[in-house]
Parts: sequence; C-alpha cells; structure tokens
Amino acid sequence: MEAILKRFGRKVRTLRQEQGLSQEELAHKAGLHYTYIGSVERGEANLTLRNIERIANALGVKLPELFSFAITKEKTPKSLLRVKRQLFNLIKDEDLETSRDIIKVVKCVLS
Repeated sequence: MEAILKRFGRKVRTLRQEQGLSQEELAHKAGLHYTYIGSVERGEANLTLRNIERIANALGVKLPELFSFAITKEKTPKSLLRVKRQLFNLIKDEDLETSRDIIKVVKCVLS
C-alpha cells in the first residue's frame, strides 16, 4: 500500500510543478490544507476518493492521469541498478553503525 501512495504523491508533485504551482496554490485551488498536499506528495497521506477528485480538478486533469504511473510499468535503468549494487557492496561488510552513517551521507548528498 505504501508504494502506491509514494508513486501517487510523486505524480501529484510532478503535475503541480509542471504547472508552476506551489503546494499552497494547489491546496487553495483544491480546498485542502497545504500541509495535507505536502503529506500527499511524500506518500504519507492515505487519500479519500473525494480528495483525489479535488486534487485532479485543481490540477485540471482527469482522474486516470493521476494514476498513469500504474498503467505504464517503470523500468529501472541499468545504470541505476549498477549504482545500487555498488552502494550495497560498499556497506555490506561494514558494521551497522557505519552502514547507517554511510546511508546518512548518501541521503544528505541526494537532498
């Protein structure tokens, strides 16, 4: 269930950003709170059908477009798989604390 929430949230964020809207602007158009839009985009909110419809209307898209991520299977590029393997090989022989530190550093670099 969590994976679909994250994919849905990424889709909402992509559509919002393509339209040049802030989370606050989208929330206002949808009649929702901006913190709720943020939680949707992070995949934390388990949305109701009413709120999905509100977001679709505010973005000016039909409901199926919000779920288009489920229609086409996303392939992971081979280069990304190679990087993931390299990261795994880097931490697999480390102790738990060192592994966590490495992951923290990677997260900092990515954000």
